[in-house]
Amino acid sequence: MLRTQWPHDQAKSKACLQSIIPRKVSEAETLAASCGDMVTRLCGLRDLLKELPQLGKVRAVTGNRHAVHEQTGQYQAIRLFDSLGRIQGGGIDLRLFLNHWHYGFAARELWDDGVRHSLQFFDRDGASVHKIHLTTESDRKAYENLVNCYRSADQRPRQAVAPVPRLLPRADEAIDVTWLREAWRELQDLRDLPALFRSFGVSRIQGLRLAGRDLATPVTLTDLRAFMEVLWETELPVIFQVDNGGAMQIHEGTIKQVESTGLWLTALDTDFTLYVQRTGIASAWLVRKSEGKDTPACLELYNWTGENVLRIFSPSLPEQGEDAIWQRLLAALESESIPAEGLLHAV
Repeated sequence: MLRTQWPHDQAKSKACLQSIIPRKVSEAETLAASCGDMVTRLCGLRDLLKELPQLGKVRAVTGNRHAVHEQTGQYQAIRLFDSLGRIQGGGIDLRLFLNHWHYGFAARELWDDGVRHSLQFFDRDGASVHKIHLTTESDRKAYENLVNCYRSADQRPRQAVAPVPRLLPRADEAIDVTWLREAWRELQDLRDLPALFRSFGVSRIQGLRLAGRDLATPVTLTDLRAFMEVLWETELPVIFQVDNGGAMQIHEGTIKQVESTGLWLTALDTDFTLYVQRTGIASAWLVRKSEGKDTPACLELYNWTGENVLRIFSPSLPEQGEDAIWQRLLAALESESIPAEGLLHAV
């Protein structure tokens, strides 16, 4: 009798535990709990995006689990298509994937320096895709007008969320690698690689691995701070790109300062801050547009589940050739005999 009851009791105990231990509450759900008080649910997000230039100078924030990209500027030149959007001007450079913009909120948050105002947007699973924080140079009146104009009739203090459909990678044998490599070499911009991988039904890491080492080479990056300090010391212009499912935020400039606080590394430029959680970096890849050491290349960092954390490019145009320092820095990463502290001497 005890033996026959044990599976039932075990299942019952497991069910009880699941009812006691809450699932991870998403950021959108947490924010929505204050609807009607410090938070206002918004609607008409597509039309709202077109009116962002009214806000003046703001801080645009796009992040993923291990990196956050903050840029201060003004939204300009907003172009929205069916499921894509592009914002480029006023110091803010964004690509939007609008199928992932499901919920929007206006939030008032209490901080030591007073009340901070923001617009925050989320995917269907409640994960953040983009945030806009007002600054002292923002137009508060325009912000309040937008919140009133796009205020949803539903201000209930809760938010239903659902899982985001994820790509199920195809087996390696099902991928036409020759076609993948050919399409890769025809790209005009390495930033279009994620879209290429989606069209082939492969994950990012799978696509990099299948492409071959002449196009994508795994490299050892033991000390991200040492790499960032080389960029700082050499004043090398680079492009930083952080993305998630709904937005890709881009900054071009030079690093003015590098700091570390706990597990987080911070790189700063004028009106720009990049935060990277160093323990979230599981692999690094040197990715080239085509074969050859002197072709455009970028450094891509991935987390333990194969999600992209950060991409770093040289801003040089293809016809100009990449900066010699950038080329030597990437070559040093490929040479496993050069320790992290020796990167600066290698360039």
